[in-house]
Amino acid sequence: LNQVIAECETELLILSDASALLSPDALMRVAAHFRDPEMGVVCGTYRLADAQAHDDTASGEAAYWDYQTAIKRGEAALGAPIGAHGALYAVRHAFSRQLPLDTINDDFILPMEIIGQGKGAVYDSEIVALETAPSPEATDFARRVRIGAGNLQQALRLRHLLKPSFGGVAFAFASGKVLRVLMPVLMLSALAGSLALALSDSFFAPVFQVAAAAQLLGYGLAASEPMLRYMHRLQSRDLSLTAAMIPLGSCTMKLIATAEMMPVTW
Repeated sequence: LNQVIAECETELLILSDASALLSPDALMRVAAHFRDPEMGVVCGTYRLADAQAHDDTASGEAAYWDYQTAIKRGEAALGAPIGAHGALYAVRHAFSRQLPLDTINDDFILPMEIIGQGKGAVYDSEIVALETAPSPEATDFARRVRIGAGNLQQALRLRHLLKPSFGGVAFAFASGKVLRVLMPVLMLSALAGSLALALSDSFFAPVFQVAAAAQLLGYGLAASEPMLRYMHRLQSRDLSLTAAMIPLGSCTMKLIATAEMMPVTW
C-alpha cells in the first residue's frame, strides 16, 4: 500500500475492495466533500446485497453491519468516524503518511492518522459499497482474528488520540476500540469477583451467586460456539451427522442379523 500511494500523483486517493460494487454517484459525492480543503477522510457505507437470499450466517452478518452503520453515524456526530471500512474510503493524498510495514488494519490506521492531524472526516451513508456475497464462514473467522489483533495494535499506536483535546473522537476511540481490547480482562475480573463474593458470608452473597451462574452460563455458551460451527460444517459435507445416522443404523441391523446366523455344513 505504501508503494502504491507513493506512486500516485492525484490529489485524492480512493481505496476500495475489488469485490465491492459502488453506488453510481459515489465518486461525485466523495469529490463534493473534498471541496473543503481541510477535509481529510471520507468514509462510505458497507452493505450486503440481498442477504436474505443466503443462509442464516449471511442474515446475521447483514444485521451486524446495520448495527455498525448506526455506530458510525454516532461516532461522526461526536467528531469523526472511528476508522473506515476497507470496501470504500477516500483520503487526501497530501495528508496521508507512510504506514509501518507490519500494519494490520490499514483502513483504520491510515484515516485515523489523518484525523490525528486535526483534519476533517465525514461519514456519508449515501456513498454505498455493495458486497454481492457474504464472506465464507471459515474465511470470516480468520478475518475476525486478524481484526482482533489489529485492534490491539491500533490501540497502542494511536494512543495519542485519547488526549482530551480530541474531544468526542477521544471518547469514541476509548469506548469503541480500547475497551474492546480490554474487555476479556474486564470480563474475567468480573467473574472472579462474582465467585469470590458468592462464596463469602456477605448479605448480598445470593445476588452474586446468581450473577456468577449467569456469567458461567454465558461464557459456556460462547465457548461452545466453535463446536457448533464444526457441527454445522459437517452437515454441509457428504458425511454429516444427520445423513450418517440412517446408514449407520442399517449397518448395525445387518451386523446383528449376521451374528445370529447358524453355520450349515453339507
